[in-house]
Amino acid sequence: MLWQAHPFSVLLFITAIVAATVALIAWNRRVAPGARPLALFNLGAGVWGFTDAMFVGSTRPQARGFWLRGPSFGVIIIPTGHIVFPP
Repeated sequence: MLWQAHPFSVLLFITAIVAATVALIAWNRRVAPGARPLALFNLGAGVWGFTDAMFVGSTRPQARGFWLRGPSFGVIIIPTGHIVFPP
């Protein structure tokens, strides 16, 4: 797969790494109130950021089509977490 380094994709990768780190820390402290929703929301944000970064950096149309469907998983996880874990 060919990939181009785009400044926006670098920012999205940083966002995905930070969100995954926060999700991991929150999951390790899941007994605390609000830790599970925080982990779920950040997991969704991490998936969304990573797949969007791969879409932006892809050069081939087949790869862009594959990564275009990826952010929808993150987009679905975040509102579902709001319904399952109300404030």
